[in-house]
Amino acid sequence: MMCRFLALEGGSVPPALINLGPDDAQVACDIPLNSISEGTECFVKDGVIQFISAESKEPVAAGKISAKIKNAILLFVAKPNAAKAKWDIFVIDDSPKSFPIAGAYVANFYNQNIRFIIGGERIMLPSGGHHGLGRPTKLDPFNMAPVIFQFQKDEAWITASETMLRFTPGIRYMIFTYVDPMSGRPRAATYQDYKRTDASPAQ
Repeated sequence: MMCRFLALEGGSVPPALINLGPDDAQVACDIPLNSISEGTECFVKDGVIQFISAESKEPVAAGKISAKIKNAILLFVAKPNAAKAKWDIFVIDDSPKSFPIAGAYVANFYNQNIRFIIGGERIMLPSGGHHGLGRPTKLDPFNMAPVIFQFQKDEAWITASETMLRFTPGIRYMIFTYVDPMSGRPRAATYQDYKRTDASPAQ
């Protein structure tokens, strides 16, 4: 399986990792914090992808992957106060159906509902939810659309992010919502990705 890697902002960065395969096969993997890695061919055994520390050889992270997924973006999310495996792996199906070209992919790691506007589309996501959107139909002359995120706090809603993003055929976005452990405030982290297809190498 072709995998690309990213660590969610706000937590520690995973060390150099090794993906374990059959017959003691190993694949070296580095997990960047602020950008998506290049593609790496990884092993998945019985529907699970496993990683150990390259230095200590101790288990660090594991995640379940459907056999239907051929290309994946693996988001490493730090576990607070973890004793053993220190990161959860959130698997994104890196296909145009799940993560549309020139569109956006939103995942909610906040502990309550979020709601957001991208272009003219308004969506609410529960905690743990995710949603892929195509290119907005309502764009200004510069191919830009408003992107607004609100976080539920009990019965109230707080606007935590309001910006404009450019949606062109060669660019798509991943947006993750979570609580910043340093400030304790909800935030939306946006990452830019470039167009690819299932038949092309990861970029």
